[in-house]
Amino acid sequence: MRALIIGISLLVVVILGTLFIVPSLVPSETYRTTIQDQLTKELGREVRIEGDVSLSTFPVVKAKTGRASIANPSGFSRDSLASIQGLEARIKLLPLFSKRVEIAQFTLIDPDILLERLPDGQVNWEIGAPSLDTETTSETPSEPTGPFKRDGRYAAVDPSLGAFRIENGRLLYIDGTTDTRRELTEINVQLSLPAMTKALDLIGTLVMDGDPLTLDVTLDSPRDFLEGRETRLNARVETDGATLSLDGTVPPGTEIAFDGSVNGDLSNVALIQDFLSEPIPGLALLKTAKLSADLSSDGTNGVTKFSKLDLSAKGNAFALTFAGSGQYDGEVSLTGRYDLTATDIAALAAPFAPDIKGLDVVGPTKSAGTVTLNGTNVSVKDMTATTRSADLDGDISGAFSKRGDILSGAAQFDVLIADAGPFARRFVPDLTRDADLAGTVKAKGAIMLDGDTVKITNLVAETNSAVATTRYDGAVSMVGDTLGADGNFIATLPSVTALNAATQKDIPYSDAIGKVSATGRVSGQSDNLRIEALVADLSDGEINGQFKGRATLADAVSLAGDLSVSGDSLRALAARSGTVLPPSTDKGAVFEAFALSGRVTGPVDDMALSNAALRLDQLSATGQFTLSMDGEQPKLTGTLTLPGLDLRPYMAAYSAQQPAGAIQPWSKTAIPTEGLRALDADLSLSTPNIKLTRLSLGATQARARLTDGVLKTTIPEVGLYGGSGNATFTLDGRTAEPKINLTAGLNSLQAQNFLGAVAGFTHATGMGATEISLSGQGTSQAAIMQSLTGLGSFSVKDGSISGIDAGEFLTGLQQALTARSLPGGLGPSKTTQFNNLIGKFSMMEGVAKIDAFALSAAQVQVEGSGQIDLGNQTLDVRLRPKTVGDNAKGLAAFGIPLRFTGPFGAAKPQLDSDFLGQVIQARAAAEAKNLISDRIGGTGGNVVGGVLGSILGGNTKTPESTASPAPIETETPDTPEEASESADKDPTPEEKVEDALRGLFGKKKRD
Repeated sequence: MRALIIGISLLVVVILGTLFIVPSLVPSETYRTTIQDQLTKELGREVRIEGDVSLSTFPVVKAKTGRASIANPSGFSRDSLASIQGLEARIKLLPLFSKRVEIAQFTLIDPDILLERLPDGQVNWEIGAPSLDTETTSETPSEPTGPFKRDGRYAAVDPSLGAFRIENGRLLYIDGTTDTRRELTEINVQLSLPAMTKALDLIGTLVMDGDPLTLDVTLDSPRDFLEGRETRLNARVETDGATLSLDGTVPPGTEIAFDGSVNGDLSNVALIQDFLSEPIPGLALLKTAKLSADLSSDGTNGVTKFSKLDLSAKGNAFALTFAGSGQYDGEVSLTGRYDLTATDIAALAAPFAPDIKGLDVVGPTKSAGTVTLNGTNVSVKDMTATTRSADLDGDISGAFSKRGDILSGAAQFDVLIADAGPFARRFVPDLTRDADLAGTVKAKGAIMLDGDTVKITNLVAETNSAVATTRYDGAVSMVGDTLGADGNFIATLPSVTALNAATQKDIPYSDAIGKVSATGRVSGQSDNLRIEALVADLSDGEINGQFKGRATLADAVSLAGDLSVSGDSLRALAARSGTVLPPSTDKGAVFEAFALSGRVTGPVDDMALSNAALRLDQLSATGQFTLSMDGEQPKLTGTLTLPGLDLRPYMAAYSAQQPAGAIQPWSKTAIPTEGLRALDADLSLSTPNIKLTRLSLGATQARARLTDGVLKTTIPEVGLYGGSGNATFTLDGRTAEPKINLTAGLNSLQAQNFLGAVAGFTHATGMGATEISLSGQGTSQAAIMQSLTGLGSFSVKDGSISGIDAGEFLTGLQQALTARSLPGGLGPSKTTQFNNLIGKFSMMEGVAKIDAFALSAAQVQVEGSGQIDLGNQTLDVRLRPKTVGDNAKGLAAFGIPLRFTGPFGAAKPQLDSDFLGQVIQARAAAEAKNLISDRIGGTGGNVVGGVLGSILGGNTKTPESTASPAPIETETPDTPEEASESADKDPTPEEKVEDALRGLFGKKKRD
């Protein structure tokens, strides 16, 4: 037993001694040379190890070196393929007893490896070829050359390393053909290779471009792989953002290929894009994805095919499942069935069809169909999509495709749009804010897309809002931003007032317009739309009417058709704008029913109204009009023909507003002239007659021209009581004080009818004529009348005055006054014939001064003078009729002085005692007494004395000191008592004369 124990102890000592002694049997240089030569042989590159090799024997035999390097072929960016801080090799023990060094495992410490492809395609990682820096002899067999192939060229390589490790390595990849750089750092991997016929296992970790990776790869037989035979491969790659596993075989062949299954789980999309040579549209939208598929990779043409592909993907904007097949050949191609739920369809569609407008209004959407993806080209068939949101509900089914930048397809749709304005503006940005009035829209039809062309056929669209309802049946299209249409429409606006409020526009008389409805057929493009068979109706309002025709919406809106407008009361309509018109009287209706009709043609800014018919109350007219808006301001031109113009009801209506029997003073209200500058006009009027309250005009033609604030009215011809005339009136509103100018001339007037019409004086006959020229200026009517300046004249030839025989009246007046009785020569049967009646006046500051007045008859002459104050509406006119010829004598020869004084409408005729007193005072008092005594006599002298007062009663004071005698008249009593007292007295002869004179003018003081 003791001997056994001693023997075992000696064996242990021997074994331990062997572990420490045997490695020293081999010099360290042998280790360095062996390791260096073996690596040079295996790698086909010169391997250099610096310094001696250090050995350790426990717990295993290991050899460590210092720095080492593996040479690069010439022409690359640096001399070494790899530089290593240290190399550690595990050495087999038993071969050492035979003084042989065999490496079981070696480790690269801190290697820095460069893999490089030059721009000409040459690479530095083709190991196994002869070293470019090592001489070869004819006895040394050639190493394999050219790109790596599984053609057996590397089958003879048998490193017998057992295991290979890299600790904290770095690998830099440079591709000069694509200007690409990739970097692997922190490489810690272990390669197990017991033999070339045994399984190769590679496990480890590394960091690729900042992303850590875990590798686990198993290749069943490296020799089978190198010799091009089928080889089983299992690989798994994990990173922070993805896991990818392969399970299958490398099929027979010289190229590297794969047949098997692939499974992936992705949470970092950037990892995929980094490995693709071409981008995948919409990949940035992806957040997570899972896939499983059968994979077949053809190493010959670089095509990878997927079958039984199941893909699920999620992003911020969508969730997608896909089942089908695909391939990758630099671009991704897929074909299969998809099921999509999208929360943001606009973001989802942008990478595939960035030019589609308006998708941002589409809410959450579900869609399914068959999709084919080929790079950037996409086609979808058997598609169904449903969207539901507060803004848009819709269903669509059909097929679409995208080739390059061209989107095309066809589908059926049925949608409900809650607010059409914002929705439509996304497709046609230039639509006005009025599009917001469309409100809710229901639409269904068929849509076809072809690039920037969109066509919708069989469209039925209905809109409903607070201000309008519409329906459209037909087709629409859009080419770029140009909208086209071809269909029928119906539109109804229940209230224009509501439309006015909604648009915040000032639609004229919107509150007077009731319901608006329109039908028609629209066709053309948005820059040239045509509406045929257009019927637009106004109803249920104060203005009603209809337009039937066509319209064109191009650069300007043009109309062509028949227009009719009517209303029950122009007065009520005017009141809405603040204009008060007088009410009707028993003389006839005024400013009530009105109507306008005619043919409208042309653009709205240059509109023409032909065959126009106008009606207001009992008035009617026809004419042609053109309204042009294309200048600096609107211009209205036209002609108007009336069958007659009866203004009597309107004059009666305005007169009814004035106090009975009173003439109102001129208005001091400022004359508005803004309207004169609002437009230009050129209008002509013709009518066979014009009827006024007293005056009747014959055939009349007039032309009114308004230019730059100046209104000029010309009446070149007017028929007037057997004669004719002309007049021109100008109103200049360009300055702060408007200016007027009037010129007129009348010829061959029948004096009796004319004077009777204008003044109620029907006792004169003859042929009259007048001329007048006046001008003035002022801010009001009163100011203008007080500024009038000008000249005028009038004449009557070969006429007569009925109701008086002036010769008989004058010659009998002396006897009548003496006898205190009425003179002869007065009465309906009496007449005074005259040859000529002329008058002239001049006007200054509103006062017309009678410069000349004379009436010439066979036995009588009448002289006159005085003034008419238009500004203050008063007159003071003196007339002195007298007898002439051989029989003229006495008071008749001297003349009877008459005077007309007072305000307009209330002037009084009276004997002008003041005038007569002035004449007498101009003579010597004695001569006057003698003259009166001789020619009149005592009794007559007493009568005239009563007329002339104290002057003819013997007073011989000078005219300057003589008081004016009182006129022979009896004033109307001021009190009832005075009226009663006056009524009890018989009229004096003087009063009878005055009443007779008043009768000539249609009004007497006494009945």
